[in-house]
Amino acid sequence: MQRVLRQSRQSGTLNLTSRDLTHVPAEVLFPLKHLEADEKHWECIDLYKLDLSYNQLRSLPEALRELAGLKWLKVKDNQLTRLPASLGSLQLLVYLDVSDNRLNDVPEFVGDLLLLRELCVTSNTISTLPSSLGRLEHLETLRLDNNHLTSLPEAIGRLTKLRVLTAQSNQLASLPSSFANLSSLSSLDLSKNNLGATVVVLDKMAQLEFVDLRNNGLSAFPSLPTTTRLDHLLLGNNKLTSIDNASLRRVASSLTVLNIHDNQLAALSADLMSQFAKLKTLDLSNNNLSDLPYVLGHLGSLNHILVEGNPLRSIRFSVLTGGHQALKSYLRGRGPAAAAESSVDVTESLSEVDADPAARSTRAMPDDSLLHAFEAGTLDLTKKQLAHVPVIDVDHICATLVHLNLSRNLLTELPAHMGSLMALQTLTAEENLITRIDPSIGALPRLQFLRLKRNRLNEKAIAAMLSPATEAVSMLKELDLRNNAFTHVPHVVVELPVLDTLLLSFNKITTLDGVAWAQAQKLSVVAFSDNKLTSLGSIHEAKHLTSLSLENNNLLHIPPELGLCEHLRALVITGNPQRRIRFTIQQKGSDAVLQCLRDQLGVTAPVPVANAENVPPPNRAVSQRNISHPRPAAGHESSAPAPRTTGPRTSITPPQRTQHLAPVARSSVAPTAKRKLDAEPATDMAQLLAKIHELEVQVEECSLSNAKRYAVKKELAMLRSRKIREDRKAASHTA
Repeated sequence: MQRVLRQSRQSGTLNLTSRDLTHVPAEVLFPLKHLEADEKHWECIDLYKLDLSYNQLRSLPEALRELAGLKWLKVKDNQLTRLPASLGSLQLLVYLDVSDNRLNDVPEFVGDLLLLRELCVTSNTISTLPSSLGRLEHLETLRLDNNHLTSLPEAIGRLTKLRVLTAQSNQLASLPSSFANLSSLSSLDLSKNNLGATVVVLDKMAQLEFVDLRNNGLSAFPSLPTTTRLDHLLLGNNKLTSIDNASLRRVASSLTVLNIHDNQLAALSADLMSQFAKLKTLDLSNNNLSDLPYVLGHLGSLNHILVEGNPLRSIRFSVLTGGHQALKSYLRGRGPAAAAESSVDVTESLSEVDADPAARSTRAMPDDSLLHAFEAGTLDLTKKQLAHVPVIDVDHICATLVHLNLSRNLLTELPAHMGSLMALQTLTAEENLITRIDPSIGALPRLQFLRLKRNRLNEKAIAAMLSPATEAVSMLKELDLRNNAFTHVPHVVVELPVLDTLLLSFNKITTLDGVAWAQAQKLSVVAFSDNKLTSLGSIHEAKHLTSLSLENNNLLHIPPELGLCEHLRALVITGNPQRRIRFTIQQKGSDAVLQCLRDQLGVTAPVPVANAENVPPPNRAVSQRNISHPRPAAGHESSAPAPRTTGPRTSITPPQRTQHLAPVARSSVAPTAKRKLDAEPATDMAQLLAKIHELEVQVEECSLSNAKRYAVKKELAMLRSRKIREDRKAASHTA
């Protein structure tokens, strides 16, 4: 102790924390009377900083006035019940902390500490504050947490330099009218009080960066600053039934954290939420929200979304629990695409381009450097802010251009002059505002891949593009219409003669009824995930179906006839309210789901036949010698794999359900050992191809976490390597 006291006389600072003191030592109050023999009084420095925290002090002595030079006093966590009047004579004091004591009030003389900048009286039993606080014109920080305050004095409005005010865990039922005058506040914490119907007026507080009004029972949305740097707004655990859009819009440009959990909100404004360009964390948990605005998916900075405890019936559980990226991706898919990566409104950007003809013409034409791309047959015009497709009037370019990419622009249509691109095979125009496609594009003689996801297309636009004359000669193999505005499947698509892939996920389609799926001659890969499907119609009649994605719909029933589809290897049905196929079965993969569907019909795996002549009459035994099993072409993953052969027991398929499946009873002739050996390689390859295809579908799912996607890709790479080895082995045996 003596060593510490001697050092304090040399430095002017004294720390006596955690020494079990019951009184302030006289050596502290009268340092010059307790000098050691070798000390000179003119060499001593007046004490200006004193810390007596974490002791057993019940009072401070009146002799405290002797420390006239004291600027910093901390007496935290003692047993003080009152403050001495002599404290008011410490005119140089700028910091006073008497928190965690037993004080019942703050004495009037505290208002005499005119230079005070920080006052901390937290964790006491204070019920009132003196009006003399208003005289502390230099006060910047006032901490009143964990007391018994029911109100704040009207004089608090005179603290014009106050920057930090914390009064959480009190019993405040209202705020004085002068409270709105605290124009310098940057941090305000009034959480855990009883403000109830009080309208917290923060209009004039332009410096606010942090506001915490949680746990107050608030029924009125606060009036937020008109100009602000507000970064955090915490309004959780209140009784808010709606948001004051005008008030919240004023802080939208600066807010990074918005917490409104445990309220009674029923809806969020899409227009309002689109303004939160810097928002990183959004907590909406435990409200009455039945849906989320799609614009949340376009908030680039948003990386933490909490929505549990809401009746979000329109969003599947797998999406809600798949992380913020999966949820944002899903929400983006439900609305129109953003035309640019910035938060600037798409329609505003479009109007600006249209309003300025010079700018439009500049952006509409590629620069000279792109002419080199024409020579290679590929032209990339992505992210050029094009409002119109540029006219390409060079004959040899029109005759040689094979691949054209117009994605992420401001296009509203694909015009007639594109019909001159006679060599075009791939046309990609994703993430635009397209509502119309000229029929001349549907008539392009070599067009095979048309990718139009994230636009504003509907079934009428596709029907107008594909006229009856066009359908018969169309070479389209892939049609990607995800994330558009379809409510029905365009009937014309099943009449396209070579269409292999049809992607209609993330639309608003409710039924597949009325579509003649049996006419789809080549259709293999079909995706209807994240729609509102209640019926699948006759899609099981698509003869060459290999992959069908139906996750996140409203299906109560999965047609068991899908189990009889000869080539179907990937069937995804997660996220539907159906109950016939348990989740544990779905987790085992497509093979288990298909087997479950066949079990519902009482049949085993379907066995394809070479032609109709091989189909025997019902109830007649068939030898396996009469059944031909098509094998996949080596090195071609999209070929349909051969069905499994399991010895003398074969499948039974009712001919009245699907004409291309042969009813097979128990074989009358047991297969030889040689036939088993011949069938096993084909069976193994079929299973391998099926698993590869299933993983290829799975890796495209938006709900996968990064870790899960990495694991799926790794497994897919291993299976592909195995397939290559098997192909090489088969080739060596052939040689």
